[in-house]
Amino acid sequence: MPGLTMTSFWQRSRKALAPGPRALAVMAVMLATGLFTASLAYIAQLQNNRADAATRFEALANRVTFEVGERLRRYEYGLRGARGVVLAGNGTTTREAFQRYADSRQIEREFPGARGFGVIWRVAEADQPGFVHRMQAGGLENFSVRQFEPHGGERYVITLVEPLARNREAIGLDIASELRRRDAADLAAVSGKATLSAPITLVQASGSTSRGLLLLLPIYQPGAPTGTPHERENALIGWSYAPLLVDDVMQGLDVDEDQFSLDLYDREADATTAFHSARPDSVMADDALEVRLPMTLYGRTWDVRLRPSPAFLAALKQPSPATEALEALVLGLACSGLIAALLQLMDRTRGQRLEQARRAAIVEGSSDAVIVQNLDGVITDWNGGAARLFGYPIEQAKGRTATELLLPQGLEREDEDIRRTVAGGDRVQVFETLRRASDGTLIPVSITASPIHDANGVVVGAAKILRDVREARAAEQRMRELNASLEDQVRERTAMLEAAMQQAREANEAKSRFLANMSHEIRTPMNAVMGLSHVLGKTALDDDQTGLLARIQVASKGLLSIINDVLDLSKIEAGEMRLEAAPFDIDAVVRDVASLISVAAEDKGIGFEVMVLGDAPRTLVGDSTRLRQVLLNLLSNAVKFTSTGGVRLQVQLTAVAAATGPAADVSLRVTDTGIGIPAEVQGQLFQPFVQADTSTTRRFGGTGLGLSIVRQLVALMSGQINLQSAPGKGSEFRVDLQLPVSQEALTADVTAVPVPRGQGLTGLRLLVVDDIDMNREVASRLLRSEGADVVLSVNGQEALATLATGATFDAVLMDVQMPVLDGLSATRRIRATPGLLALPVIGLTAGVGADEQQLGLSAGMNAIVGKPFDPEHLVATIRRLRAGQPAASGPQDATAAASPCPPEWPRLAGMDAERAYRQLKGDTRLLGRLLDHVLATLRELPPEALSVAPHATLTARLHDLKGTAGTLAATTLQTLAAQAERLLRAGDTTQARPVLAKMAALRPGFEAERARLPAAPAADADAGTSAPLSAQALHAWQRQLKANDLQALDSFQPLRPALRRQLGDLAFARLVQHVESLAFDAAVQVLEDAGLVTSSEPQQSAEVHGA
Repeated sequence: MPGLTMTSFWQRSRKALAPGPRALAVMAVMLATGLFTASLAYIAQLQNNRADAATRFEALANRVTFEVGERLRRYEYGLRGARGVVLAGNGTTTREAFQRYADSRQIEREFPGARGFGVIWRVAEADQPGFVHRMQAGGLENFSVRQFEPHGGERYVITLVEPLARNREAIGLDIASELRRRDAADLAAVSGKATLSAPITLVQASGSTSRGLLLLLPIYQPGAPTGTPHERENALIGWSYAPLLVDDVMQGLDVDEDQFSLDLYDREADATTAFHSARPDSVMADDALEVRLPMTLYGRTWDVRLRPSPAFLAALKQPSPATEALEALVLGLACSGLIAALLQLMDRTRGQRLEQARRAAIVEGSSDAVIVQNLDGVITDWNGGAARLFGYPIEQAKGRTATELLLPQGLEREDEDIRRTVAGGDRVQVFETLRRASDGTLIPVSITASPIHDANGVVVGAAKILRDVREARAAEQRMRELNASLEDQVRERTAMLEAAMQQAREANEAKSRFLANMSHEIRTPMNAVMGLSHVLGKTALDDDQTGLLARIQVASKGLLSIINDVLDLSKIEAGEMRLEAAPFDIDAVVRDVASLISVAAEDKGIGFEVMVLGDAPRTLVGDSTRLRQVLLNLLSNAVKFTSTGGVRLQVQLTAVAAATGPAADVSLRVTDTGIGIPAEVQGQLFQPFVQADTSTTRRFGGTGLGLSIVRQLVALMSGQINLQSAPGKGSEFRVDLQLPVSQEALTADVTAVPVPRGQGLTGLRLLVVDDIDMNREVASRLLRSEGADVVLSVNGQEALATLATGATFDAVLMDVQMPVLDGLSATRRIRATPGLLALPVIGLTAGVGADEQQLGLSAGMNAIVGKPFDPEHLVATIRRLRAGQPAASGPQDATAAASPCPPEWPRLAGMDAERAYRQLKGDTRLLGRLLDHVLATLRELPPEALSVAPHATLTARLHDLKGTAGTLAATTLQTLAAQAERLLRAGDTTQARPVLAKMAALRPGFEAERARLPAAPAADADAGTSAPLSAQALHAWQRQLKANDLQALDSFQPLRPALRRQLGDLAFARLVQHVESLAFDAAVQVLEDAGLVTSSEPQQSAEVHGA
């Protein structure tokens, strides 16, 4: 049918001109094909360019390294010439002779980059005054020996150097007074070869930004034997040397220096910081083409790193990938446009026909009656809705007027009025009236009408829409009847609700009063049950009876907990809860709560941290019992609903001035990584008997009373409690209180005399038993720092042997898990020895679960201290046991508060730096040893180890790592190690693999912090790794020892830990002494005596090597 308005006509015209779906689809396909082809062309050309550039740049890099090596080898020729001058003078020379030699050489041309050549004399410490006198008498009037820092032993003094003008500052310098210079000189002396020093700053070029090097060649007494390192060292009289500036050495290489950037790193000195960097002014290095090459020369190993510059890439003159892609894209777009234009012509006509059909279908399917009339009132169109409403089929309706067909008597003028309004171009607004159906029934309808225009905009008819309103009128009638009775219903229901609420209040008050009054009656039988169970447990029972009694005790404690919660709630609701106002130590409250929660957290394999911050006084006034109850409820819930990660308690104390006197703002934050709480139930969570959902009760148990009691106790303390949580992300409960500061505490703060640190164990002799070297060292250092005399044993058997010698000790600190003889068995034997019955035994263990504590106490241990142990707690425990105090009396602080952690102390994510500093007493050397041990253990625990290493070995490593991480206060690593250990003990390697992967991801952070600390002495490094002893590496080392090859010194380092385990401490100490004194034959004898090698294998291998 024709359009209704000019607007709709133009809308249809624009739509007809738009591209059809098929044309758009073809255009899209062609465009996509063109883009794809262009992308392929771009990628292919780019890859070809990059491969060609990589090949050419690698060739350039090899040439650069060759040129650097050749440049340094030139200097060796000059050193040999200088040495020849000394040897020509039978081991000595004069300044004039050396100057004549230097003048005979064209140093600038022959040795570009060298600042000159000189001679260094070896001078005994006792001969220094005579040597200075001879130098002054020989023409150097102001000659003196200068040192970087004072040292004992021989002097290596620079006496001759040419050209003198630019090297005068070096005359008289003792290079043995600086470690890097001395190491290079000593290595040259024993090797007999030219040796390069680590990067240094030359004294004659101290104002230069370029790093310097020394190239040294040993000079031996003419005629003296030099066949062995020992003989060479005895024959040494000095060195010829060349001072080098790295920037000068690298100038003038036979390469185009604008085509690359060059960085040099010394692996032994500092493998992370370049000691030389050269870049063109406009360089923009391409890391993808970077080339890294190792370079070993004159005793040093350098890493050479080169990156191409834009000049290098421009010189290649490679085809542009963008040009190739653009050509392909233009071709694709041209084809796409051509095909789309053809399809557009085909789609336009088809679209017009479809639009007409669609409009007709909409009108025909409408439930309303749609009637079209011309201006004379004759019906020209009649849809299905009109046929269904009035009962006339379209054949009977078309061609007749609406007046004769539909209008009741008396309403004939309505149709005329509608046509008149429409003819004027206006729309007839909705109104209600009556129309007649084919059976004569009058139907209430709503009518609206709009004008119909032809193509020229002239009104040619009217389109009317008629809707049946019988159902709407019936609904209105029902609504009026309902409103009439609503007021009566509201009054009746309001009265019933008020009566029910009054009854509920009376019942609740009666319940609360009843429970409050029944407190004594309920607790009395429960106390009898629990007390008699405890007494019964001390009698002789068989295993079955013991098990039944244990169940009764567990059930009794659980029932008592529920009863206490119900009674507390009833007391609060009945208004009978009274809070105490007495002084208490908040540190003691936190410590008591933490000791209980840490056991539950350990049993679940999750982390638990406690932090007490702030400088406010710790002795406050309040109800410590109820504060402890608040903390226990919050922390117990956090542990209960946390399966992975950990729980943290942070207590912040801030001193404030309240109206009643000094006070402290106390902020208690309990944070967990548990299941979280949906926002929609957080508001109800503090109501009695409410949990997050019913599944929570089924999964975790509980009555839902804990948080309600917490909220009401906090309110009684005039505090506030807030919750922040999200499902899957954990929760944080925050309690804010203000408590008065005890006046007694203020007085004590002023008058108390601090206890000196480091005197808690003065005069005590202690035996520490642990199979882990690192654990023994930690315990030894901390105990000795408190003044104790410490003896160490590696297992229970060795400890018993030490005690059997008659040596007296004040206490034994015994690890629980050890090879040969574990701590529990060793303790039982101690208790079976008449003379050792009263000797205090303190168990040390990384697992402080209730079961493990019970095992230790049952074996005869006096106390159990968890690893990592708090130094103050451990000292207090030892002092308490020596003083004969009962074990239940809790630790007493024996030292003053720890000093604050300095800014330079390492800080890692997942590591409590303050706690680590306190536990290690600020010992950075011990910290370095612990970090070495952690890193070595992590290297042995990659996820791939699950497939190749025995699970028992991995479990032992994880147990060790868990304790060491705890000592470092590395809670994240400690939690992961405990989780992995538990999974491996259960045989679940699938779940253990991602845990090991997370542990491996922590390694770079530990390595970075370890690099900031001083390196550990070589002897200490033996305890930090546990790699197995390789027979192939051992035999190769034996061949080097037999051949008196100095490379044996370097080969020894990676073998040290395994050899120490195989040989034992005594034999290993002898081996180290022989190797470091270059007594290689004696070192081989130690290996043969231990059965690690035989005399035949190395000889055979040496023959093969010689062939």
